[in-house]
Amino acid sequence: MRELEAKLFIPETGPDTVLRALEAEGRQFSPAVEQTDFVFARSGDVILKPDPGTVVARVRYESDGSDPTLTVKRRRSNELDRDEIELRVDSGTNAEELLSMLGLTHLITVKKKRWESNDHAGAHMLVDAVDELGTFLEIEILGQDDADAVARLEAIVSHIDSQLFAGAERVFKGYDRLLLER
Repeated sequence: MRELEAKLFIPETGPDTVLRALEAEGRQFSPAVEQTDFVFARSGDVILKPDPGTVVARVRYESDGSDPTLTVKRRRSNELDRDEIELRVDSGTNAEELLSMLGLTHLITVKKKRWESNDHAGAHMLVDAVDELGTFLEIEILGQDDADAVARLEAIVSHIDSQLFAGAERVFKGYDRLLLER
């Protein structure tokens, strides 16, 4: 499935402030879930200098007791435009061993608290409080491969930037890369 994503860093603002502003616009969010992602790739360069076609995988563990997920992402035009396959696995440890057997190396661990919104007009919003990085808002449009989806995504980002968080910074990198660059 294709995933189009826009990511905004909201400096000096905690997740509670972001959630209140979005809830005032009619969004509803789930309770926070703590997520720990073990990120795998062939080398650090795959994450630090991503090219179209490169593959990054992760095993995610969540505090809500759900089964771990194995996600494989193949870059398209940029780091936040990718094909993605995600599946629940009964053993995160086995998924990690599988990735290692396929020649991928565990490069970094990303820890965050995440609040998820209801789907609204085909867009999904996520508020993330990422350890060592801060508060982010992600907007995702899933499964659509057309110019209209890109235009809708950009319109949502423009609205958020102009109406809600004027100091928001657009980020074109994944959390794994942001952490590796530190």
